[in-house]
Amino acid sequence: AFHRANGIPTAVSVNTPQQFYNLINSVGGEPPASVADTHYGHELQWIMDIEKKSNQYAGRLREVFEKGSNSDVQYPEKYPYSTPASKANNPLAPQLKMIARLLSGGVQTKIFLARIGGFDTHASQVEEYDATMGSHAALLYHLSEAIKAFQNDLLKLGLEDRVLTVTTSEFGRRAASNGSWGTDHGTAAPMLMFGSGVKAGITGINPDLYD
Repeated sequence: AFHRANGIPTAVSVNTPQQFYNLINSVGGEPPASVADTHYGHELQWIMDIEKKSNQYAGRLREVFEKGSNSDVQYPEKYPYSTPASKANNPLAPQLKMIARLLSGGVQTKIFLARIGGFDTHASQVEEYDATMGSHAALLYHLSEAIKAFQNDLLKLGLEDRVLTVTTSEFGRRAASNGSWGTDHGTAAPMLMFGSGVKAGITGINPDLYD
């Protein structure tokens, strides 16, 4: 959904629209007066067109970001229990907070992609002394608490009825743990859906975790 049908995808990764605007406006210069009708010229024209569109996009992105706002909902920052230090901070919450603010500002983007990694846990997924704690518990906490804050933010902003949130993963994981306190790759993974327009329940076959 986020790649071009043809050619090489072009993308940059920044934390805020202001950073993107500053990045775009720190490069460039006066374009050449004419472009030769050659392979080189065609490639140069493509780069110039990308630069022009990026400048337009950056300006619009900053506009809606500055126009928008978040409610008084507090987004979670850290996992409050025992987990490795690398898993303590919530990487999803600031992404969802920014999306809520852009929506509040009137952005017309139909699909946003927010990412949280770290689920490829073949070992040390839980603490040996307590399977309810550890890196996996922190990841699930980050996911659930960030989405909870996001939904509450949308509700207070009057945007809840316009947004559907869906989780997806590039691979599944086994329900049973391995001998290293982790889990190996599985054949499928559940997709969770959130929003006021979602009809609650389970679609498909709910796996029997006791089997």
